[in-house]
Amino acid sequence: MFSFGAFEAANQPALVATLQKWVTLPGVRIETVPVPGMDGSFYASGALGEAAWIFDCNITTPTPAETLGVAGELAAACSPNKGLQPLAIDAAPGWLWYAVVDTQISWERGIWAPGAACTLKGQLSFRCPDPYGYAFPDEVTNGSGGQLSITRTKGNLPSYPKFEIWGEFETATLTVGDLTVDVATPCSTGQKLVLNYKDMDFALYNSTGVKLAHAAKTMSTLTRIELPPDTTTQITTTATGGQITMVAVEANSRRA
Repeated sequence: MFSFGAFEAANQPALVATLQKWVTLPGVRIETVPVPGMDGSFYASGALGEAAWIFDCNITTPTPAETLGVAGELAAACSPNKGLQPLAIDAAPGWLWYAVVDTQISWERGIWAPGAACTLKGQLSFRCPDPYGYAFPDEVTNGSGGQLSITRTKGNLPSYPKFEIWGEFETATLTVGDLTVDVATPCSTGQKLVLNYKDMDFALYNSTGVKLAHAAKTMSTLTRIELPPDTTTQITTTATGGQITMVAVEANSRRA
């Protein structure tokens, strides 16, 4: 079974959705270069493609109208017009993929005995441009500035964290492991500096979540910060021209 956006398949007793297969390392792509005089070839790079999850769906109710009604409800919930929606799979509790339905659902009649059982069978295919699953709830660590340690216990891949820094300062300095970044974006009381390395979005926000200013141009480096799995990472935040009052780190823990 699955949930997709606000739709919970488990809450629809007429629907049974069975995952066809479990795929890891989806769409692996390997780039190699033949080298004259060398056996085999030179390995250049490797990457993953998009992920896909396919469910066999069966709908059974006593009447044709009820069966078609459930099919219509499922179609409305899975409309691609809604964009990417969180997809949870019962075989992987605690993880979300971000997906969209990418093919039509072609329903075939099974048992069709109005008043007893009317069944439709079809396949529901989800496509995930981002092939990774993300921990839900995420691993979040809070502090008040200075030294902070974060240990990722979920997932099997390096993740790209999000930092939220509150306080009143002219410049914030963030050190994660051996990497240090200075951000010369002034922050006032009630505002927060957000450094989102998953989406590579860096900005200053007010207390209601309105973006006030972009921060990328004020950063000393745009090198992407990573948090390795099953490892404790030391994080330091300091301020120039004021002080930092609170820091929140969302790990964005992920799995292949």
